[in-house]
Amino acid sequence: MFDSLRLGEHFSLQTLAGFSLLMGPGEAGGTQTFEYGVVAGYNIDRKDLGLLYVAKLVPILELKGETGLKGEDAGQNNLTGTVGLRANFDAIGALQPRIGIGYVFPIDRAARNDFKWGIVSSIVFEY
Repeated sequence: MFDSLRLGEHFSLQTLAGFSLLMGPGEAGGTQTFEYGVVAGYNIDRKDLGLLYVAKLVPILELKGETGLKGEDAGQNNLTGTVGLRANFDAIGALQPRIGIGYVFPIDRAARNDFKWGIVSSIVFEY
């Protein structure tokens, strides 16, 4: 399930919840998890920026987690956070480039056991 909500001219909130099942042989086969998350963003439009070729900047804060339902991680929660920025550029012909970067960090013990920190990036060409 996914929901997106815009509040006012700039603020947006997205939520998600879902069930994940890993199928296949081996120890991890049959693992079930409940995944959830929330992303808050603040749209800064061209009129507020004054940057050449940049249509919009969107600073984001994301919380994402999963809880094991069946398997070796049953009952264990894993929560991470991301602070980042996405830049939507002017269209180049029919394509609109979007570039994002974020700093990912663990919030709870299970997440800290998986990693210390990370960087995520994205390049999207919307058509």
